[in-house]
Amino acid sequence: MFPQVLRSLIDERLQLQEAKAKGVEVTDSDLDSVVTDIEQNNRMPKGGLFQFLESRNVSRDTMLGQLRARIAWQRTVARRLRLTYTVSPDQIDEMLVQIKENQGKPEYLVAEIFLGLDNPDNEPEVRQTAERLTHDIKQGADFAALARQFSESASAAGGGDLGWLQLAQLDPAMADAVERMQIGEISEPVRNVTGYHILWLRERRSISAPAAGDARVSLRRILVPVAPNAPDFEARQQQARQAAQAINGCDDLARVAADLGAGNAADLGTLRVADLAPQLQPVVADLAAGKASPPLRVDNGLAIMVVCQRTDAAAAGLPDRDQVSQRILSEKLDGESRKYLRDLRQAAYIDIRA
Repeated sequence: MFPQVLRSLIDERLQLQEAKAKGVEVTDSDLDSVVTDIEQNNRMPKGGLFQFLESRNVSRDTMLGQLRARIAWQRTVARRLRLTYTVSPDQIDEMLVQIKENQGKPEYLVAEIFLGLDNPDNEPEVRQTAERLTHDIKQGADFAALARQFSESASAAGGGDLGWLQLAQLDPAMADAVERMQIGEISEPVRNVTGYHILWLRERRSISAPAAGDARVSLRRILVPVAPNAPDFEARQQQARQAAQAINGCDDLARVAADLGAGNAADLGTLRVADLAPQLQPVVADLAAGKASPPLRVDNGLAIMVVCQRTDAAAAGLPDRDQVSQRILSEKLDGESRKYLRDLRQAAYIDIRA
């Protein structure tokens, strides 16, 4: 494993040099924030990370040095990426469609250690390192600590944690391995076009497809005051029905309410269909945005329900566009990081002295 350790040390020095050349700095506050995140994500008490490392003979300074290099490198790559790459609306739309199509399918909580393969001549060495790491982890070595030390993925600073993923979000070779793994299992090294991945399946869950009642509607109501036993009840009901059919958007409500002799349309807020009164749910469930329901009998008159805006059940569970944009950027950042580091290695003059 020594060649891989040496390579990691060289990469760390190249990353710090490049960050310094680009004016990127990492403060003690930045380090404290990352350490806190690591402890919280691993359910450790404050100070627990360093206690854990010391129990495995890893010094505080070594760990902080690695974290400083990784933070500096991530910021350097992100700065370069922002200058050359933007996420287009079409990319966001495409990913949202993909996420929507995969709703209801299993999700997997996965962590990885990634060893890149830039030069085919180095494959035996990289494969041997991957096999040794896999062996050590299965013998009890800490996965997250090894990920922070050896992994070349952007997830390394977080102990290799990739979060909850669906198979469609993974490289096919990785997806095939994850699908066959048991919870808690460590994979044998998985080879793909970029290198070797050691995978840890931490958890699996199945999320039910969204129910129709999960749709959210922005709802307003026109209340036409008329007693059920009033002589003109049927005429008023017919008038309200015609008015409701003419509504084509919430901008019409003030005019329609005035024509019906009703007060201002009441804004009921944005609600889940399932949270509405039982008698209203079937009325509103399929009501398109900008459309009104037929008049409904209520205790003090006739109610016309109008949906100003709706988010269908399938879309209600989707991440927002900013979250999707960040996910796309993160994936791009990972690839750009490997390419950037490969270019630095090729351009560097390295003097190794005994």
